[in-house]
Amino acid sequence: MRKWLVLSAVVVLSAVSVLAQETGRPLFEPASGTFYLDFSDLNALLRANDFAPLATPIFLTGGWTRFALWGLSMGMTIAEGATGAERASKRAHLTLFYFSLFTDDRRALSEAVPYLQGFISGGLGVGTATLLLEQRAADERTLEAAIQNPHDTLLRRTFFSLVPRAGIEFSVADIITARLSLGYIWSFWSGPWERFAEKISGPPKSFDGFLIEFTFAYRPRKEADTDSRFR
Repeated sequence: MRKWLVLSAVVVLSAVSVLAQETGRPLFEPASGTFYLDFSDLNALLRANDFAPLATPIFLTGGWTRFALWGLSMGMTIAEGATGAERASKRAHLTLFYFSLFTDDRRALSEAVPYLQGFISGGLGVGTATLLLEQRAADERTLEAAIQNPHDTLLRRTFFSLVPRAGIEFSVADIITARLSLGYIWSFWSGPWERFAEKISGPPKSFDGFLIEFTFAYRPRKEADTDSRFR
């Protein structure tokens, strides 16, 4: 599954890179986000085994891009974030990677402020969660001791989701762009945790949650002037 995700991401990124070169737009604009998940069942299990609970929300960083395909306004986001907690000799750390592809519709909010637009979008997303459970050994003063007594557990999980969004965008001649959106990640399919070839059931039940994203980008005027086909 993980190899398939990597291959799919490479294919999509290659296609978007070609489109970006044709339109003169940057491949990605920097973006940040906040993902509000429910880890109550996972944290209950961690507490029962002397681990500290994982904090939410998860703060994400990544990129956002838009392009035209077959006459449709399309977009893509890539983001990654992490959360972790430590108690005594035990530590839990969860890393989240998320990719979404969507189509959107944009309308001017006011004729008096043509640079301000509202938009709605909908699309599909795929994410991977990596959970690392660590236990410090009594003697880890040498590499040999750490290798002789391995004690960390690494689990991975994949989920697919629908991602509706609504937001506003302020853009001046493609030089300055500021974008704020509110979305919801609905994970309609979430696989089990995987460790080597083993499949392990366990919380969380889903990776559903609200997603707030913010993008700010600045492009020099010379670069923006070359982009006339996307406006």
